[in-house]
Amino acid sequence: MTNDREIVIAALRWHAARDRRLEAGRQKRNLEAMEDGRYLRGHYELSLRVTELKRLELALLRTLAKACAMQRAYLGRAENAITVQLLEMETI
Repeated sequence: MTNDREIVIAALRWHAARDRRLEAGRQKRNLEAMEDGRYLRGHYELSLRVTELKRLELALLRTLAKACAMQRAYLGRAENAITVQLLEMETI
């Protein structure tokens, strides 16, 4: 069973990774605006960094989605158990 804390932690980890990727993307765009000799080396390094951060972000998003799906399944089973108990009470 996944609890709310695990979902919150997964969401915070994904959000932090997203923020890091967005910042690297901003740095890349700023470097693209420059037209000096540092452009090619820095552009390549930032491109690799953005790709790496995007992969991490997507992996964390999959982890978050999995935790949410597990929680939904648990809540669905709990709801079904409550419904069965209520139906049994009505027949008594």
